[in-house]
Amino acid sequence: MLNITNYTDHPTRIGYTVYRFFEKERADYFEELLTKNNIYFESSIEENKIYLFGVKKGDSKQAMNANYLVSAKYRKKIIPIL
Repeated sequence: MLNITNYTDHPTRIGYTVYRFFEKERADYFEELLTKNNIYFESSIEENKIYLFGVKKGDSKQAMNANYLVSAKYRKKIIPIL
């Protein structure tokens, strides 16, 4: 199954969602936003440079907002500003 989002249910911890980032810059900003909003998280880095964050599902609304802010900050502009 194709998953185009960067988050999924934690494979072993039922009450957690895992967010993944492939760029350190995005991962750092996501971590900054979680910390700023006092959201508890666990993090790790896979060998192939995938940055993972486990967030409690009770904080999913705030974590998803942080995820959207990361996407907005680093998205490529469709129409370049001259």
